[in-house]
Amino acid sequence: MSETQADTTGPAQAPKPLRGALRCFTARVILIDKVHFRLDPAGELAQIAPIRDRYDRLEDLVAWFPDVLGRWYVREGLSPILGARELALAASHGDQVMIQPTPAAWVAAGGAGICVVDWGVELLGCFEGVTEISTGHLSAGTAAAIEKLLKRNFWRGLPRVGGRRGR
Repeated sequence: MSETQADTTGPAQAPKPLRGALRCFTARVILIDKVHFRLDPAGELAQIAPIRDRYDRLEDLVAWFPDVLGRWYVREGLSPILGARELALAASHGDQVMIQPTPAAWVAAGGAGICVVDWGVELLGCFEGVTEISTGHLSAGTAAAIEKLLKRNFWRGLPRVGGRRGR
């Protein structure tokens, strides 16, 4: 799958889309601290996905380096979730929502489900009305790690977590 396009032409090149519907792109970034980045032509090449609210309005950006998929950075830190619209729909219909472990996995899944980009924020309000968080598509180790993070964050009112593979 060729969803990632490396920008090898240098900083003057415009960002290249990774996926049309998600409008993900590659761009050069500089890390400001352990959590935040800024766009900068002198920076390192990173993959970037927009973080949108439930009404599909742009709230923030999340960036990660292609060789370190398990670590990501936000531009402003305004929204803790990728896939807020899908989360809101799951809550309003009483459906399960699939959770992805990283922004890169969320992009690779075509934006299906959600990805928590900030585990330091109390997430209970974001998940109000969600009856199940599906981890059945993940490896057992990844599913267990996410369940542990959810239990730590949702100190009360945790939706059912799990799901059979292929569900």
